[in-house]
Amino acid sequence: MTKDKPTTHEIGNKQAVGVLLSPEERAVCERVAAGEAPWSQRAQGLLALDEGAIQVEAGTRAGLSRGQLQYWLDRFREDGLGMFPEAALSPT
Repeated sequence: MTKDKPTTHEIGNKQAVGVLLSPEERAVCERVAAGEAPWSQRAQGLLALDEGAIQVEAGTRAGLSRGQLQYWLDRFREDGLGMFPEAALSPT
């Protein structure tokens, strides 16, 4: 994780809204989420977490298991938007 990346804060069982994604990352995830699976599901999961959903709920909303969501959340924390292939990041 880079130093300038915000950290995740927990409030009870929920993540604080807007802490996971920067506004720029959120805009990219919204674009990817409107595209094709499986990348759209992964972006939807990140967006749900950013909105404060717990992992089980975010996974359900995105069509991912909790384990899948946790994997992609870990990848995002390590690689940021680099977790997505260039083709998924390109504007349509």
